[in-house]
Amino acid sequence: MWSSWGSLLHTVQTGETAFDHLHGKDTWTYFTENTEASALFNDFMEEVSKPDARAVVEAIDFAGKTVVDVAGGQGVLLTAILERNPTARGILFNLPHVIESIPSEHKGRLGIAMR
Repeated sequence: MWSSWGSLLHTVQTGETAFDHLHGKDTWTYFTENTEASALFNDFMEEVSKPDARAVVEAIDFAGKTVVDVAGGQGVLLTAILERNPTARGILFNLPHVIESIPSEHKGRLGIAMR
């Protein structure tokens, strides 16, 4: 991902996404084809999402609600919501390769949908 930032000028000048220009495909196609890069991205997103997930579950009562998380990565936020609100239900919608990478201990409470 870092190389894309080095091509920011290309984006500013052309309007084309730097990542697409550098790799010849969009980010999500690249991650589908490059599982190691996808795993690194997922791990990063999980770590940066944890503080936000804590703040959301402390601020909002989701009891008895159904929560749909679209493009929610491996379900960090949705899992936190469901752990804090046992009567809530959750649906995580994402690409197949992301769903497949979700740790099994998280899949138990998540309704899974793939594009």
